[in-house]
Amino acid sequence: MMRGTASALIDPQVRAAIFAGPPVALAAYVWAGRREQAIAAFWSVIHHPEDLAEFADRIGSFPRPLADPLRIWGGRTGVGAALAAGERLIRNGPTCDAQTLDVAGDGPSNDGPESARLEGITVNALAIGGDIPLDHYEGTAGLSLWYAEYVLQGPGAFVMIADGYEDFAAAMQRKLLRELMPPLLGALTR
Repeated sequence: MMRGTASALIDPQVRAAIFAGPPVALAAYVWAGRREQAIAAFWSVIHHPEDLAEFADRIGSFPRPLADPLRIWGGRTGVGAALAAGERLIRNGPTCDAQTLDVAGDGPSNDGPESARLEGITVNALAIGGDIPLDHYEGTAGLSLWYAEYVLQGPGAFVMIADGYEDFAAAMQRKLLRELMPPLLGALTR
């Protein structure tokens, strides 16, 4: 996921969108269960292509936390705790006109709260395995619908789907473009 995000950030279209307006500030963290979050790259204000390349290199080379002496990185999914960690990271970041938190994951919350309410922050999601049923026996709706209910917040929030990990970089690129591009407005002519 980190390499896919790094790849999406240096995509020529994404890079052009990043530099089309005022500078953006980026930070990245990884998460798993309710007590499992780690900052992969603290805040960087992206003024130049070199800033973006350095940020992408940092997150692309961040090692996946497998375990620590307490063995807490154990395959759990704590979406509510991840949202709260993202809010803390944003509140410790630079002042921005708009604040967006991107949550990417491959399952619903099974460790801690399902969600957390974040004031003034738009939360978008990337659902890996998007609409594979969450419970094959009960027919529970797919992950993208779960994310729509428990994760999305703020005006214009959306879920992007990656069909699997092999599709993650392309889905992240589409998501970043949607977030960075200004909305298209049209008018009817008579």
